[in-house]
Amino acid sequence: MSATTNSLSELHQLHLQLQDVQERLVRGPKQISARERFVETKKQEAEEVRAQHQKLKMDADARSLQLKTNEARIEELKLKLNTAASNKEFNIIKSQIEADEVANSVLEDEILEFLEKVDSSVAGVKSAEDAVSAAEQECERVAQQIAEQEPGLNSEAEKLSAAIREAESHLPATVGEQYRRLVQAHGAGAMAGVINSVCSNCHVTITPQMLVQLNSSHVIFCKTCGRMLYQQDAE
Repeated sequence: MSATTNSLSELHQLHLQLQDVQERLVRGPKQISARERFVETKKQEAEEVRAQHQKLKMDADARSLQLKTNEARIEELKLKLNTAASNKEFNIIKSQIEADEVANSVLEDEILEFLEKVDSSVAGVKSAEDAVSAAEQECERVAQQIAEQEPGLNSEAEKLSAAIREAESHLPATVGEQYRRLVQAHGAGAMAGVINSVCSNCHVTITPQMLVQLNSSHVIFCKTCGRMLYQQDAE
């Protein structure tokens, strides 16, 4: 393997490593944002569960109040029953009492049902609040982990950038400008290894003449995808 092939292979690997580090640096804040959105989702869900719990309590209270109102009216009607002026008035009052007693029986069943729902919803509120707490803790854990990793990643990125600049200084001056354009356009994908006479980027077979030039330490570019090529050992 030629010196040029060695230097291009090394340069490509350095670019790939730097790309990986940079992606990890970018991925960190995105992970935190995703966790924060998840926390907000859990908070919204918990709020909805609490609202439903509160509505059940209000519905139960409203029926309890209606029951008390009906019971008070029944007592008033019973007093009127004793002072009824005629059988007709007596029967009308008695019918009202019976109707209110039936309504109260229905209300009592509904109140019992709502109180059972209120009791059940307490567990749902607790579960939703626990989910919020767990999501917040996980968000804090991820944020702390990323904050701890960031200085090391920045340091590694600086070292790799310095190593790339050093490796670039060994490139022939005649290809420097084209190399820089490729890196600006494709980043780590500016270069591609040739394995068994095939460009690893576009998977097109290079010509025999190009292969001879490549093996003779010439810097060549793929005629199909334009990548800077180097001879890469087959795995």
